[in-house]
Amino acid sequence: MIHFALLILFSGFLFSGSGSSFNPAVTALLAGFRSSNYLFSRLDTDQAYRILLVSTGAVITMNELNNLIRLILKSLRVVPIKREPVSIQKEAEPQAIDLKELNRGKIIGILERLLIFFFTVTGHYSSIGFILAAKGFTRFRDLDDHDFAEYVLIGTLLSSSLSIFTGFLFSRWLGTI
Repeated sequence: MIHFALLILFSGFLFSGSGSSFNPAVTALLAGFRSSNYLFSRLDTDQAYRILLVSTGAVITMNELNNLIRLILKSLRVVPIKREPVSIQKEAEPQAIDLKELNRGKIIGILERLLIFFFTVTGHYSSIGFILAAKGFTRFRDLDDHDFAEYVLIGTLLSSSLSIFTGFLFSRWLGTI
């Protein structure tokens, strides 16, 4: 929650009171950066603002949405667990969280959200379906496990919908520049 509060505080510094234009301090900082950087000195002000906005959206999509999704999955108690065969003589033991699968899912989710964000901002909505189909294809055999299938489905739906929402939000901001 503190992380999100700091993000809101930062966005208050970044944008002016109307929310559709940058704060004068950010404008001056960006102008100074453009004058001292060869690559950005070739861009006009609108292009530099667009790069700043898309970069901000990409960082939010990769990091902040990841934290939010992990928080939601944890509150729903939906996590991947290690599956071990249970013999008849042995009682079912509490199963540990599969950290390898959790970390792998984190990286896949970050890349998935980043691509969905960029496809939404650029208006290539049909490419989002390709990403989701590719993910379903690679996880096809793992989906036989009902609990794991729920974990993947809930995580994918949360990830893609939040990425699309963030992409729409930033594309709206890009339209006001």
